[in-house]
Amino acid sequence: MSFFPPLPEPDPLPPRSYESGPGEAPPNWVPGAVPWSVLLARSADTAVALTHAVAYPRGVAFTVTTLLRPGSEGDREDAHWRPRTGSARGLRLGLEVADGRRAYGGGGLAPVPAPGPRAPDGFSLVSHEGGGGAVVYRHLCWMWPLPPAGPLTFWCEWQARGIPEMSVGVDATDAVEAARRAVELWPMPEPPEGRSGPGGMGSPDWYMAGGG
Repeated sequence: MSFFPPLPEPDPLPPRSYESGPGEAPPNWVPGAVPWSVLLARSADTAVALTHAVAYPRGVAFTVTTLLRPGSEGDREDAHWRPRTGSARGLRLGLEVADGRRAYGGGGLAPVPAPGPRAPDGFSLVSHEGGGGAVVYRHLCWMWPLPPAGPLTFWCEWQARGIPEMSVGVDATDAVEAARRAVELWPMPEPPEGRSGPGGMGSPDWYMAGGG
């Protein structure tokens, strides 16, 4: 006879949701690599770089890395750009695609209307949580939909670190071609009964901070 009383039967697990929204990379794809590795801006003690870009049929994920000269980081809140803690003097990031659509990090990330005719669908940019230390911090970013082929311009500004508004151009055709190399591994399950529509946007980190 056992010393311990019988354990109760565990409650059945609720249906698990695997859905993902447009504000994040799909979890059932292996993306294609995009050959972007560029220095977006720098000052005497600060640099901002774009690296590790990969493309999916519905968007592009990339890393924005901020690097500070050792000894210059101080203890200011804006020493690194982090989601939801940016200020008007924090790092700001934006982009403009070939057809004139724009998106920027700040506020609620509503796409910024471009002058003249504009496609009915917007263009969006989000930042998810990153990680790093005192002098290097990496931020995972996501742009969607997939940008059209042609020039793609990244803009950044970081007043607190002595970086005025600057822009760097890349070729979005690289991302379009990389997306064609992405591989879908398996279809995603249907969402549990009672839930409809994609998720992802409810996360507190679905937007990119940066002032505004």
